[in-house]
Amino acid sequence: MPSPALPTGTPSIDDRVLVESRDGQELPGRCVLEKARAMVGLGLAVWLDPEHRMRLTYNVWAGRKISRQIIRRDQGRCTYCGQTATSMDHLLGRARGGLTQPNNLVAACADCNQARGDRSLEDWLAEHPMGSQHPTIAAYLTNGGTTAHQARMDAIFSQGVPDSSLCMDAEDVNRWLKLYQQHTPEGWAQLTAGAFSGKCQEPRAFG
Repeated sequence: MPSPALPTGTPSIDDRVLVESRDGQELPGRCVLEKARAMVGLGLAVWLDPEHRMRLTYNVWAGRKISRQIIRRDQGRCTYCGQTATSMDHLLGRARGGLTQPNNLVAACADCNQARGDRSLEDWLAEHPMGSQHPTIAAYLTNGGTTAHQARMDAIFSQGVPDSSLCMDAEDVNRWLKLYQQHTPEGWAQLTAGAFSGKCQEPRAFG
């Protein structure tokens, strides 16, 4: 795992660093140093020498591609009402740590997606029982439902460095960092101070 310590070189402007996508494209804006160190420490980015620049190890735009795949998988119909699907819905909501993985996603229309908000899946299905027939939802409920899935996410963040390969896009990463800071404050302090020495898998290949 790469060290979150900054590489040698010219200090960054206003304690911010340049960011590249994993294929080397420079992204707009700069990342604050605290977040940059945490991302490198969690294997979500790597430092590039000699400048204060980091490269992401995940696809920042992956969510858009996955959304299209999920809509095709579900024959273009909303899981909850049967109307035309235009988006994907996270079974375990992102606010609770739910990630952009196929086993946590179903196709949904904009109205259902917005109306559900941050309600638990079980509460939502009580009003939209049609969704219970979807195989992804059936598997989710069989494996314990929202409470069990929330407990698994909490466990991931309370037992050290999470598996960065679970992060798919920029929104996932923002939740990942927030939950890690919440559940592992000492680890977060080490990451952001550049003193992290734990172990993590090697970053995934770029491109």
